[in-house]
Amino acid sequence: MTQNDLYTVQPTFENEIVLLRPITDEDIPALLRCYSDVHAVPLFNSDNCNGDDFHYTTPEQMEKAVAFWRQSYLDRAFIRWAAVDQSLTEVVGTVEMFHRIADDADNHVGLLRVDLQSRFETRAFIHALLSLCLRHFFEGFEVERIITKAPPQARERITALEAAGFVPMPRTLGSYPFYYERIR
Repeated sequence: MTQNDLYTVQPTFENEIVLLRPITDEDIPALLRCYSDVHAVPLFNSDNCNGDDFHYTTPEQMEKAVAFWRQSYLDRAFIRWAAVDQSLTEVVGTVEMFHRIADDADNHVGLLRVDLQSRFETRAFIHALLSLCLRHFFEGFEVERIITKAPPQARERITALEAAGFVPMPRTLGSYPFYYERIR
């Protein structure tokens, strides 16, 4: 599956722990639990998002974000999936990915954003989510490198990233620190 295919019909990916599927309007209450989680917000990657910190506290804010994500998919800017915990069949966050085009050393890399409710910021859940992303996103987004952010307080995430073969980037991404990278 190539990047062109991903933007034709948004695929669903799953393993025994995590399901990534297109976001629906029915997901808005569950997504609001994630994006209103004050313990989760500091771990979100909101770099280069025009000042949006992704802390949403009303259904209207969440609806507006979902509408923006859908339009961004139609514009081929990025793809955002609902992340579902398979054991609970509950949406617990989102995963976003895109092929980054920039005039710098990190041109043509995949940028992975993972937003989860704080109770799912566990090594096991993130490892399962990362293994699913790594299995599909290199080829799907036509990239040889995937980068993602993990601030120092995201200890469980960092441990899962390192177990999945990610290493700290030796430089910042633009002016943003705390990025990890994985080469195919």
